[in-house]
Amino acid sequence: MARVLVLSSYAVSQSNLFSAI
Repeated sequence: MARVLVLSSYAVSQSNLFSAI
């Protein structure tokens, strides 16, 4: 379960980076 949270948080951070560009 924890791994899913890590992957989801990583995806959110990635989308935030793309939005910042």
